[in-house]
Amino acid sequence: GIIAISGSAGGGGGLTGSSDGIIPTDTVLVSQPHLFEAVGTLPEPRRGQTIFVVSGTIYSIGGFTPGPETATNHIMTASVVDPLTWGSSSNPFPVAIAFAYNYIVDDKAYIVGGLGSGSTTNGIDNIWSASLSDLTSWSDTGQTIPNAQFTDFGANQSLAVSNDKIWIWSGRDGGVDQIDIMTASVDDPTDWGDSGVNFPAQRSDMASYRAGDYFYSVGGLNLGSTGADDDIFVAHKDDLTNWTQLADLIPAANRGPMTLVLGDTVYLFGGYNGSVSLDEVYAAPISSPTNFYDVGNLGSVNFGGSCAVISGSVYVFGGFDSAIAATIQRS
Repeated sequence: GIIAISGSAGGGGGLTGSSDGIIPTDTVLVSQPHLFEAVGTLPEPRRGQTIFVVSGTIYSIGGFTPGPETATNHIMTASVVDPLTWGSSSNPFPVAIAFAYNYIVDDKAYIVGGLGSGSTTNGIDNIWSASLSDLTSWSDTGQTIPNAQFTDFGANQSLAVSNDKIWIWSGRDGGVDQIDIMTASVDDPTDWGDSGVNFPAQRSDMASYRAGDYFYSVGGLNLGSTGADDDIFVAHKDDLTNWTQLADLIPAANRGPMTLVLGDTVYLFGGYNGSVSLDEVYAAPISSPTNFYDVGNLGSVNFGGSCAVISGSVYVFGGFDSAIAATIQRS
């Protein structure tokens, strides 16, 4: 899912001008991150929203709403002290948006690209920013990313920061999976360019994470096969234009599982196999980050939910089971 966590609320993982990492990560101790139960509901069903956890507040921005499925500009908030009680901000996001990329650099948060109102296929290229002191007050920076695209319906973003650069790879626009690798400097996080190098395969909805000196992207949408894939790609942190496909595979074809790195373990939650939404939880040790095994289940199947670590538990907000859901799950 799409999240960025500030150090004050989530225990680490927000992007800064001096750190290397990938959204999302967390180093706090989490009890039983492989066993979940339903514990509450959001005010509105939501899928593909952007979640930030900053300075004691959880923000849910945009996302798809049901009947018919379309993006919204609503911003909902809750306290980390009570993640089950939500309210709606009187300040909406400037436009309806879902399945966007996001990152935090220094004292600002950014939302880029995404899917706008009235479309389920065509991405947008805008870049918005807000001060971390008020994530209900967003403005269009006037800058754009080189290629209009969205993460796709699993809401996973293939986005990382390494060597003082931010990178985006994998996405979707106009019904086509994208292969362009885009980059920006953390010194000017709205000035994006095309690296001129392509990802090895057309993919969207890949789950991406960092383990040691390497970044990994797994699974994703591949319309050339079954609609979901089980491939694993890897790149060294010093060159995120040089991706290699490994012989290793994840346990099953999966499009858009939520991803967290917790301590010394990588977790994949839920997703979609090309036919149905999934509830499996897979884990791999950081020391062997392509060796995934089945460790548990979500409380219900989930595709396109967003997850965050709050007060020692993993929370999953919204998503899609047989319809867009308002369910809140907790480990």
